[in-house]
Amino acid sequence: MSACNNLRQYNIPYSLTTLHTESPDSAEFARTLEWFAGVCRIVKGLRNLRIGAIGARPTAFKHRCATVKKLLEASGISVETLDLSEVLGRIGRDEGYG
Repeated sequence: MSACNNLRQYNIPYSLTTLHTESPDSAEFARTLEWFAGVCRIVKGLRNLRIGAIGARPTAFKHRCATVKKLLEASGISVETLDLSEVLGRIGRDEGYG
């Protein structure tokens, strides 16, 4: 039974090691574990992040943006879209964004 098949079946994101099996006392295992710990730190740091998307998206790109936005929001990351003219208008009026 493959753990990856189970993870995929339940739509749980995962990554793979460089080798199918590694000895726990090998240098390769230590590198893989260090890489995984780094990914965990990054993901933890992105929780509750707000991203600003400025400017219009080309029509062919809109669907992709909407898909990525849904994935980010499912992970607790909010995406706010703002037209470039609104940004320039606020700058001209010296308005804050906060």
